[in-house]
Amino acid sequence: RGQVLALPGTLTPSVCVDVRLRALASLRKPLRHDSELTLHTGAAEVPARLLLLDKRELPPGEVGWAQLRLGEPVAGVTGDCFVLRTPNDTVGGGEIVDAHAGRHKRFHAPTIQQLEALSEGRVIDVGGAPMTADAFAALTERARAAVTAYMDEHPLRRGLAINELERRLGMDKQPFAAALERWCGEDVLIRRGPLAGIPDRTARLTAQQQRAIEDFIAALRAKPFSPPTDLVIDGELLDYLGEQGLVVPIGSGVVFAPEAFSEMVGRVVDHLNLNGSITLAQVRDMFGTTRKYAQALLEHLDGKKMTRRVGDERVLR
Repeated sequence: RGQVLALPGTLTPSVCVDVRLRALASLRKPLRHDSELTLHTGAAEVPARLLLLDKRELPPGEVGWAQLRLGEPVAGVTGDCFVLRTPNDTVGGGEIVDAHAGRHKRFHAPTIQQLEALSEGRVIDVGGAPMTADAFAALTERARAAVTAYMDEHPLRRGLAINELERRLGMDKQPFAAALERWCGEDVLIRRGPLAGIPDRTARLTAQQQRAIEDFIAALRAKPFSPPTDLVIDGELLDYLGEQGLVVPIGSGVVFAPEAFSEMVGRVVDHLNLNGSITLAQVRDMFGTTRKYAQALLEHLDGKKMTRRVGDERVLR
């Protein structure tokens, strides 16, 4: 009696359930906290200890939140109905709200709020934070609106920084990470490295911006190892070019075309593999450039943990 046949992994027995409990209206006295009763759910019949969570006692006909700690495991699920009995009488019944409950403090407001959320229609578990479907839909709309507004304000950027979106939504890390994963899986948002963007939303360049980009890249390629540092280009345009991989800013105002940067890194690494170390002067002479560019390149490689400085030389990490 009470055993359940199910597919593997679909049911997990539990010895502790949270319930919405109604005391039978015909009772002569209230249900008391810590009462020893018998739970009937499905075909199961097991001893149960009643712990009232929001009332000191449950008067006849009233409803309250409770936890039932069971003498034997029961394979119940959220939404199952139950009845509570003494040896002689039925005393109450209700619905299981959480079939695998943890221990709770009595009269703990956050616990009661969570149980109320679980009892409202369809509930979504967002990284351990239960949310109703309506609440999650509203949160989803806020997230999409925040990213859309940011991309409207900055039309050249590919999205809003993920940590900034988390801050704007006022969420804890674990629920936010779970929500973001769900949004990306449902194509509400798209993850672009450290950014959250809108699917199918791309940067919008004006004709003037496109010409400025072409002129800037042409100037970099004209002097690949000593590109001009006095060219004026809008900061957002430069960020856009970096995000698109069309240029490589390395600091100190130095920006390389990607093919020149790749060649320089490759030749420096080859030299290090062959000789063990390299100096700033050797890098300068290798590319026929100036100290400014050689120093910017080496400091960039240091910052990327590819090389480290030992005295006046660099070695591979």
